Amino acid sequence: MPDSTFTPRIPEAIQALREVLVLEKASGTERITLSVDSVKRLQELPGYLQGRGAAPLAQPPAPRMAEEKVVAPTLQSDPPSPAVAPSITPAFPSALQPQGATKAEKIAWLAREAERCEECRGLGTLREVMVFSVGNPDADLMFVGEAPGFEEERQQEPFIGPAGQKLTQIIKAMGLRRPEDVYISNIVKFRPMKGDPRFQGQQNRKPEPREMAASLKYVLAEIEIVRPK
Repeated sequence: MPDSTFTPRIPEAIQALREVLVLEKASGTERITLSVDSVKRLQELPGYLQGRGAAPLAQPPAPRMAEEKVVAPTLQSDPPSPAVAPSITPAFPSALQPQGATKAEKIAWLAREAERCEECRGLGTLREVMVFSVGNPDADLMFVGEAPGFEEERQQEPFIGPAGQKLTQIIKAMGLRRPEDVYISNIVKFRPMKGDPRFQGQQNRKPEPREMAASLKYVLAEIEIVRPK
């Protein structure tokens, strides 16, 4: 896509990203890991905007992200290891072999397998309705969240709640369409229980390490099928 079309949308995308970070902080997230390529792009962004004659941002992106405690790895640092409860030592999930002639058929096979996942349901901490994925398995861009919440469970689609609305704004600001140009999924395919599930209402919680470990094999297989750029 030509830069002349893309550039004016960059400030809009940054503002949407800021709002996502605020929501993530409110939900308890303290650290977000960025790839080296993403860090480089963020570092180059101010000069790129000035070179294109775009209006300056009210606040520079880097300081704002620092305020939200978003920690990006440096070129010399190793990526932080995922937090795991001391008493839990999940084994690396065995590789799945999705059946199907096309990517869509393989994703459908994975969804059926995930819905009857005995390990996931056997935990007794996840609700009944599965929320698998949405989007185009041939897309170059893939988004992965942690677990569905109230809105996601109700509509059976990932990233539909407030954070999902901001994600949609970012996708649009990139000149892409949801769901045609992206693929969206979660690590955990069921909404985590909080208290008595009969009275949980709209209360959400972050998934536990054991819940993510039980579900990880599915999203790893999705990544292998989609192969995002």
